[in-house]
Amino acid sequence: MINVLFQTPIYVWFILAYLIYIGIRATTTRIVPLISQFIMPIFFIGQNYQLLLKGLPLLTAYILGICAGLFIGLYIGLKTHIKIIKNSRSVEIPGNYQTLALILSYFCIRYFFGFLYATNPILALKYSPYETIIIGVFSGFVLGKALAFTRKFFQLA
Repeated sequence: MINVLFQTPIYVWFILAYLIYIGIRATTTRIVPLISQFIMPIFFIGQNYQLLLKGLPLLTAYILGICAGLFIGLYIGLKTHIKIIKNSRSVEIPGNYQTLALILSYFCIRYFFGFLYATNPILALKYSPYETIIIGVFSGFVLGKALAFTRKFFQLA
């Protein structure tokens, strides 16, 4: 097991350190431009564009995952108390550990399946629908929260 960690490319650890930094920053109340709420959904969805090329079953699994995550993200986003800052088109978001947990979970899942694809591609293909659904849930969740905050902004602005 320890060999897996040592054989991981060094850039992966820098990515992890940056993601932890972003997650820790999100634990404090912050003012965020409304448009920047869509950076993470674009990143998550953009990172999975290859699913369009892998066939209908995986694409269907991804879309189902996005729909499930979208509803969860909308629900949590609409329940979150945010402060609208009209003149700068920003929102003040209370600090929490959701972003840190989401980013670390996403990293771990991607790391695990990347390792699985590298060491046992046949087994990885067997479990790829589960990976696809989980990644879809992550993508839908961040998109749902961004849409909920945008809805709140325009309702109260």
